[in-house]
Amino acid sequence: MRRKMVLASIFTLTLLILFWAIAVNERGEQNADSLNVYREAADGSERKSISFGNLSLNGYNQDLLFAPGGGRAIFSGYNYPQNDSGEQTENPSGMLLMLDISKECVTELDQGEFFRVLAWDADGENVLYMKDGSLIRRSLKDDKKITIAENSYYGTFSPDGKKIAYIQQKNGLWLCDTDGNQKTRLTTTIDDWYPVWYPDGQYLFFFNDLGQKLGDGAGHLQGMAKISIADGTVEKILPQKTGKFRKAEWIVPGRSLHVVSGWDDGFFHHIVDLTDGKIIDLGENIDNMNFTTDIDTNGGRLLKAGAGGIIQIYDASGHLQKSFNLAHSYFCWQYYNAAFTTDGNKILTMRRSTQTESAEPVERIIEVVDIENESAALLSTGSGNYEATFWDPSSGQVLVLERELSEGSRNLTNFTFL
Repeated sequence: MRRKMVLASIFTLTLLILFWAIAVNERGEQNADSLNVYREAADGSERKSISFGNLSLNGYNQDLLFAPGGGRAIFSGYNYPQNDSGEQTENPSGMLLMLDISKECVTELDQGEFFRVLAWDADGENVLYMKDGSLIRRSLKDDKKITIAENSYYGTFSPDGKKIAYIQQKNGLWLCDTDGNQKTRLTTTIDDWYPVWYPDGQYLFFFNDLGQKLGDGAGHLQGMAKISIADGTVEKILPQKTGKFRKAEWIVPGRSLHVVSGWDDGFFHHIVDLTDGKIIDLGENIDNMNFTTDIDTNGGRLLKAGAGGIIQIYDASGHLQKSFNLAHSYFCWQYYNAAFTTDGNKILTMRRSTQTESAEPVERIIEVVDIENESAALLSTGSGNYEATFWDPSSGQVLVLERELSEGSRNLTNFTFL
């Protein structure tokens, strides 16, 4: 019930604030389609910005994924179009987009109602995404689009990129080639979820249906398991830990996982150490607002950045390696982004801060945190124009996704290099 009320409130608020507006930048350039937000670098020069051009996008689905090696990224968003009377419609349209840093452009790849970017293959030539309840594989090499499965909300490439494991709604765990052929059903239960490949490509970790109804629309009770793709043999993992699970990601492939569990609007984070057979609880993350997490895949570490400016780093066994606070004189209400840089030595963060604990939020602060020295270098501040920050693996540059806010309108406009 709490989640339904929250979703209803969010939906109502969204309808109130997402109106179309003509924007004028500081140079006096007017454009009904997009607005470039110009920023000056520390040396007074103009920062490079990649505009959305004529693409109209009201919101971002928090799913941007860089290709292996960086340089290109796929993400999705939504837009509330206008009807013939110029009024905003209640039904949003979705878009799948690609950011190409070398070509300095954002291009539209697909249209639908709703998208979610899921995974790249190891070569960075194919991307998996969900479109309106179907699993799609798209080749960026020949622009070929293939529907892998309908009624499917999650899939993942094998380590060699030759197979796809996916879940079909109420129809079990499946395996196929990248063209959607040679399909093999691995499980027959209806509420299996979220396959994760072992590094040898011979096994999958997944959340298995235990056949017990939970009620309140939560489906069936789940456990953790390992399945052989050769013969479908299932091995239960830490059977004492059951519940409703959301997602999993390797911290150290084959050894340790970051697992998210929970239902409704409560999400619980864990480190699951398969080697020692133990689970470390990291706390509840209501509505994903309490803290944000990231994985250092090279160093086998997990980052947790929480309210009050506290940053914690855990090893693959769940031991706390570091804990420090960088809020300084500001009171940090929330970290929007916190991600390890490619070498794992630094953390890129964006947080909402105020001058005092009781004050309203006044700015969003983008910083690069030096883990060893426990210090932060300020990159930029903004009020409401920063949507998200990213670290491009190919160049080591920081990008910020910006939005234009004016008289109730909210439109994503460009990526700016900091």
